[in-house]
Amino acid sequence: MPTKIRAADARNNFAEIIGRAHFGGETFVVEKQGKPVAVILGMDEYRKLTEGLSGPKQAAVQDEPDRRDGPPLTSR
Repeated sequence: MPTKIRAADARNNFAEIIGRAHFGGETFVVEKQGKPVAVILGMDEYRKLTEGLSGPKQAAVQDEPDRRDGPPLTSR
């Protein structure tokens, strides 16, 4: 069962959360104002969930760094 986490807590503990998702196989539902808005899960779990899907959204996730045009994301 996924762990619910507030968006502010996810932001403040991001490195720990992604480590737990990647190494521990945990899944997190990120909530903002009590409503689910996003999910954080490890790549292995993501690949299991999307196996057999095709299309632009699936093809966009690769093991290589993102090489999109435009500036990188920055903190506010």
